[in-house]
Amino acid sequence: MRFTDETYWPLVGNFEGIEVLATAEEEGRSHPMLWTFSPQGGSKGRVFVSILGHYESTFDDPLFRLLILRGLAWAAGEPAGRLQGLAAGN
Repeated sequence: MRFTDETYWPLVGNFEGIEVLATAEEEGRSHPMLWTFSPQGGSKGRVFVSILGHYESTFDDPLFRLLILRGLAWAAGEPAGRLQGLAAGN
């Protein structure tokens, strides 16, 4: 799957413990674009991150909407398909 969007690099911070779901190649380097994070040590929080989504055309893509909705459902602890009907604009 490919999207045309801004990457907003270089981001800074501790990327330890993230699970990278998708990357982008820019200036000969790979950069995380989508990732998840689940804190350790008893914390119940979940984080889903998308660097993508700066252009309206990105949100016009039903596959991107599905990706975002599945990420939101995962972060909320819901089944992955919970919001799937919204991806097509239903």
